[in-house]
Amino acid sequence: PWFSLEFFPPRTSAGVINLQERIVRMSQLQPAFVDITWTAGGRSKELTLEMARFCRQQGLQAQMHISAVGLDEAAVRGALDEAKKGGIVNILALRGDLVAQNAGEAKAPAAFPHAVDLVRFIRREYGAAFCVGVAGYPEGHIDGESFEADLRHLKEKVDAGAEYIITQQFFNVKLFTQFLTKCKGMGIDC
Repeated sequence: PWFSLEFFPPRTSAGVINLQERIVRMSQLQPAFVDITWTAGGRSKELTLEMARFCRQQGLQAQMHISAVGLDEAAVRGALDEAKKGGIVNILALRGDLVAQNAGEAKAPAAFPHAVDLVRFIRREYGAAFCVGVAGYPEGHIDGESFEADLRHLKEKVDAGAEYIITQQFFNVKLFTQFLTKCKGMGIDC
């Protein structure tokens, strides 16, 4: 068995120091990888990169989120270039939560309306330089039109070049095993 750790970039410098100290201590547990999240609109981009690089310096395998909502191609390219320079090769390509607009409206990014668009961009611009992961939803995506549509979208992401799938936490093992069976039935084998 193995496990991973997920960290959210802190909002203060004291929080950064605290998290770095915890990462040093937790690295002794030898997680398979450490996941560093990214806020909508890329507000935490620099800190996400900094924390992922810090994890690499501790000898940990780092995975960096990129949530494309609200970002243009130049911003994503900049983040990926920095990740590559820092030796971060694992990218979790996400659309991200839609940024709230006026009166509850949500705005999707023009450059990357869906995670599959981000996966395609990474593969087109960087080839195999990154190991790209995507999100899967055993219980259905909150914005999804149906479970079957979610599976079709997942297949599109894998066909576009995603190499692995990470699911959200779930409590119904039966739904998860059904999800796996349906994925395999659609030819999703990563």
